[in-house]
Amino acid sequence: MVLRASALVTVAALLFVLPASAKPKITTFDAPNAGTAAFTGTQVFAMSKTGEVAGTAYGNDFAAYGFVRHADGSYLTFPSGASYYEPFGVNVRGNVTGIFQDGSTTEGFVAKANGKAKAFQASDDALYTAPNWIGDGGDVVGYVGTAGSINHGFVRNKKGHTEVFDAPGASLTSNGGTSALFVDAHGTVAGSFFDTSLVSHGYLRAPDGTFTVITDPSGGTDTRQGTKILTVNTSGEAAGYYIDAQGATHGLVWKAGQFTHFDVKDLSNTHVRTINAKGAVTGWASDANGATHGFVRSSKGKITVFDPPGSGTSSGQGTLSEGIADDGTVSGFFLDSANVYHGFVRTP
Repeated sequence: MVLRASALVTVAALLFVLPASAKPKITTFDAPNAGTAAFTGTQVFAMSKTGEVAGTAYGNDFAAYGFVRHADGSYLTFPSGASYYEPFGVNVRGNVTGIFQDGSTTEGFVAKANGKAKAFQASDDALYTAPNWIGDGGDVVGYVGTAGSINHGFVRNKKGHTEVFDAPGASLTSNGGTSALFVDAHGTVAGSFFDTSLVSHGYLRAPDGTFTVITDPSGGTDTRQGTKILTVNTSGEAAGYYIDAQGATHGLVWKAGQFTHFDVKDLSNTHVRTINAKGAVTGWASDANGATHGFVRSSKGKITVFDPPGSGTSSGQGTLSEGIADDGTVSGFFLDSANVYHGFVRTP
């Protein structure tokens, strides 16, 4: 059964942006083995509810070194070399998921908190498997590519049983397909797909396999425009962004058919990455120079813009805020003026 979300209420607002206060503390860090040459360094892609962050350090030789940084500042690191790990998700138990590159073969992996990892393919006919997140219940979600480089969503439970799925209306072409991007503690999956016109739509997939398709009416209807849903919390609030007819992106929060839109004042192309249990979201937006800046939007709609010290100000540089814990701590990475990446954690 497919439930289609309708635009019952759309709340569009250009919200007042609060200046960054002196209270929050930003800690910057370089993970073990991180390089110092241009376009090497530390990239952070995930944060658990309890403040652990996961990502990859790239050495001066561009070798990849996966890591988890614990809340106390200590690290778990993964082996590198011809085969290496790139983490993209970490949960409250310290379990990690991401990509395991075994020579020319791209697989997924699941690791315990002690770093013991197991590689997997999401299906017998997989050409590649790319996990995006591990939920607090142990479910792993992502996408799997099959013949013709067609992407399908998948969810793999903690016992290793995997379901591969296509969102209703998804184009089964190399340019289309379905991606699962997030899963909550109860097994609800959030993601996006391209239809046969290559317009993007979001979706939620319940644990019983029921889909709710989320199409923001403000989204454009040309190729690669539309709605992107990246995350959902256990209250049923989904978040992401829509791409309008001019190709600009705008933040959105959705719940039970109601869309709330927002843009970061004086910035453009708002991207929302994650929502926490309290309904706060984080992401980034761009300035007139093309540099990006992190932001946090509270559940009441107040937006705070921030940058770690040393964040670059030229086009392509700046701050990317990727994760938010339930206490409001956020994490991500930034590109400095020398084009070196560094991680950060911002505590409220």
